[in-house]
Amino acid sequence: MYTWEDILALFENLETDYYNWYEFSDLQKMILEDRWVWINYWTSLITKKPIEKFKNPNLLNINPKVEWDNIKNPYFTLKWIIPISIHWKK
Repeated sequence: MYTWEDILALFENLETDYYNWYEFSDLQKMILEDRWVWINYWTSLITKKPIEKFKNPNLLNINPKVEWDNIKNPYFTLKWIIPISIHWKK
């Protein structure tokens, strides 16, 4: 479950329009990417393997022409491996 601080941290780098509205597809993509981080985290806890063993395929592919931080890019992915709410608690 997301807290208000988690949501603010998750969406802080997203661009807004003139009225400070987010684009729905950007919000959806950020939430889905964070869900993948959670799935990897829970899998690591269940299997008792370190979270570092679960690699994100988009982070393994190093292509200098791809803008990894652009949310409009189909290869966009989050750079962290620990869920944002757990990261904030530490």
